[in-house]
Amino acid sequence: MRGLDVHDNGHVTLFDRIDGVLLHPVVGVIVFLAVLFTVFQATTTLASPMQD
Repeated sequence: MRGLDVHDNGHVTLFDRIDGVLLHPVVGVIVFLAVLFTVFQATTTLASPMQD
């Protein structure tokens, strides 16, 4: 472990902010469900003309 060169410079990147939102216990679940709903709606809407 001493060989690792890990330094926390305190700089928050865009990916750190995205991780903070998506891994939040409440907001992350809401975002996940919204993505699932969007994918479901897109697939059923795109498949509808082929079913008819």
